Amino acid sequence: MDVGSTTVKAVVVEDDRVLWRDYQRHGTKQAEKVLEFLNRMRDDCGLSAARDRIFLTGSGSGVIAPLLGGKIVQEVVAVAAAVERLDPEVNFVSEIGGEDMKTIFLTASRSGKSKQIYMQSACSGGTGTFIEKTARKLQIKADALASMPYDGMSLHKISSKCGIFAETDANTLVKGGVPVGEIIASLFEAVVYQNLATLTKGNTPQPKVLLLGGPNLFFQGLQQAWRHHLARFGRNGMFASRATSTRSPVSRSPMTRFTMPLLAALRWGRASPRAPRSTEALIGSAGGSKTVSTRRSRKRVAKRSSATTRIFGNLEAAMRRRSATAVRRLAS
Repeated sequence: MDVGSTTVKAVVVEDDRVLWRDYQRHGTKQAEKVLEFLNRMRDDCGLSAARDRIFLTGSGSGVIAPLLGGKIVQEVVAVAAAVERLDPEVNFVSEIGGEDMKTIFLTASRSGKSKQIYMQSACSGGTGTFIEKTARKLQIKADALASMPYDGMSLHKISSKCGIFAETDANTLVKGGVPVGEIIASLFEAVVYQNLATLTKGNTPQPKVLLLGGPNLFFQGLQQAWRHHLARFGRNGMFASRATSTRSPVSRSPMTRFTMPLLAALRWGRASPRAPRSTEALIGSAGGSKTVSTRRSRKRVAKRSSATTRIFGNLEAAMRRRSATAVRRLAS
């Protein structure tokens, strides 16, 4: 489960087969959306605390994972490992999230591929939030934003380093009578420029290139902007992804958005041997099995006879405590 700054993504995997998946915005209610997903997994796939493991990644996993007894996989580690597992030919990755950006350079070496990882999380400039906030100021709906083009549009200067500066630049362009389509195309230009200017650190992206994250997947104009700029580093068509042929340089595969949670399930889900069912506390020992005495294991199993219910109960209790705290703050 990938608990991000704006969305929650989850995949249920058994023997490398994807049984269930979903991707939804959480509207700042991460815990509530996670609880909803868990209940649906239990109902649709028979999620069981006596059998299954839960792995979490993303910026919101640090608070939620302890409530579930799940194991945290750092998101950049998950992305890098996913590329090695799912598409080993990739040499450059750009992942744009709701409030951060990451680039990974993978270079062949004797021991496999070395990785150089760069991340921007101090400011939301150049991220999905950066794009959507500016679009809302221009009163552009989400479905219209997704289909707005970059190719063939006149471009104007928009700051890529700061969302506030970008809003100011956009307002100036609106007052000057610049069409909204050109402003959005200029915004896509600013996002790609920000990635290539600040997160490459002097490295040159080499094919095969992979784009990850919601903005790269859903915004057609952003894909076009990437294609335009990557052409400077080599021939057209250098850009490809694991889900498409080289004729389609930008992947629109629905699995692209599930890269991090899928990898966590595929790789770390079998990182250690599965303990006998009677001795594993599954979600409580997500990082691997521990050897325990039979007597101790029986006590543990007895205490967790309703383990699945308790998983959800822990999360519900935490949400109630949070609500109570908010009420007290409002009252004071």
